[in-house]
Amino acid sequence: IRLISQNMVEWANLHEPDNTFQDSFGQFALPIDGSRFNGMLFDINAVPTGQDDIDIFYMAGEEGKRLWVETEPEQGYPHTRDMDSKIYVWDGDGNQLLVDNDDKSNQEEDFGSNNVFSLCVIDSLPYTGLYYVIVTSYYAAYNDDNGVSSHSDEDPSTGGYVAFSWMGETKVEIEPNNAPEQATSLCEGISGTQVGALNNLVIDANFDSDGDVDCYAVNLKTTKMYSFNTANSMVGEDIKVEVFAKDDLSTNLIDDSVEGRYNSSDFRLSGWIPPANGIYIVKLTPTAGSIGGENTGEYQFRLGWATWRNAAAAGEDENN
Repeated sequence: IRLISQNMVEWANLHEPDNTFQDSFGQFALPIDGSRFNGMLFDINAVPTGQDDIDIFYMAGEEGKRLWVETEPEQGYPHTRDMDSKIYVWDGDGNQLLVDNDDKSNQEEDFGSNNVFSLCVIDSLPYTGLYYVIVTSYYAAYNDDNGVSSHSDEDPSTGGYVAFSWMGETKVEIEPNNAPEQATSLCEGISGTQVGALNNLVIDANFDSDGDVDCYAVNLKTTKMYSFNTANSMVGEDIKVEVFAKDDLSTNLIDDSVEGRYNSSDFRLSGWIPPANGIYIVKLTPTAGSIGGENTGEYQFRLGWATWRNAAAAGEDENN
């Protein structure tokens, strides 16, 4: 038996009023830097049921970048079915629905019969400017073509959630990115598989000189196992790699054993699980004297992932 309690007045008013596009401007914008924040679907004017609430956020998008918007359970993973979210992303006029999602993608760790949280991804935003994101419940009236609520005690349209959004590049490094605050944000896409070769993001990059440093910001989860590596590098010696949590840039989370793999100048960091959900900075530095002449500094940087619980369980019945 499990009990979760939340301060209803505090939580229900975290981002209110926000039931119209215009109302949303009176509240904080949807953070696009990966910051996790708490929300709650509960209409404080409809006590005791609180049913049919919606949370509308406005956000600023950038043309050509990938957008990732997700809801997660307040108590973390693995989770129980405390609420059932649905996400909608609208254009800045509020007239065109760009994407919506109820039950995430198969690549996410909590996919399956117990998955009731949501994930929307737009691979390339169509313009720079205003967008709206709506978080509501699958059982709320908003989610019905006729505006009819299906709220019940079994399937409530209420509950707390954690949400975040992330916007990033998908193809190339963006300079300048010599410092963590200038880091090129990378955003993976949806492949539909929890373990597989499709779970890769590869970008083209370049060290301008020996003194160049390239920083990348990635939004990582504890429910995923990650691999980072460089390939096809036109450098004379090893590329140094360091990984930092965004809120602790003094502690390198890995050692230098991943550098110079297979007698090459590239590195490979495999099977790495971050200590917490959040933003991490991957810092790449060329060895002094390694750029020049035929060593022009070009390289490719790869981010790969799998859901580790599924990867670890694969074939266990047979190989034990």
